[in-house]
Amino acid sequence: MDLYAHKAGRYPGDDNAGDGYARQHDRQSDLALIRKALADYSGETVIVGDQLRAALDQG
Repeated sequence: MDLYAHKAGRYPGDDNAGDGYARQHDRQSDLALIRKALADYSGETVIVGDQLRAALDQG
């Protein structure tokens, strides 16, 4: 998960997709949901995406 921060755009290879978040989403809401899900999960979590790992480390 790159939080729509991929250098090639929202959906790399899809010329019809705009960059960044759609109006229904925003970065802070998505991160809040992910943080909540991770806080409620007691199993092992491995985050392999650099963008997501960095975003979660910031907050």
